[in-house]
Amino acid sequence: MPQYEAINPLNACTGQPLYLQVSLQGETALIDQNNDVIIPFAAN
Repeated sequence: MPQYEAINPLNACTGQPLYLQVSLQGETALIDQNNDVIIPFAAN
């Protein structure tokens, strides 16, 4: 799994897929719990 500077869960509903906002080198992406990219890295 890649190393990120920040990881923020966006939903904590039990039984629902977990989405994470991750940051790396001044860019942010949205990934799911399987580390699949939903929205690719882009500048903040």
